[in-house]
Amino acid sequence: MKDVRETLEVVERCTTELDLMEEQFKEFVLESLGSNVEAMRGMLNSTTDKLIVREIVSRP
Repeated sequence: MKDVRETLEVVERCTTELDLMEEQFKEFVLESLGSNVEAMRGMLNSTTDKLIVREIVSRP
């Protein structure tokens, strides 16, 4: 019975470590996606501004 208890303790420890790693990975992915969204938003805004300026300049 002692071996079973020890095995369960090891499994619980590993499960806890995996849960922590999963949470850290989720945070990493969300941060990465968030920064990519900000970069894309900046590019889109810049392109939009340039197109507006071109339209204004090209008007007769």
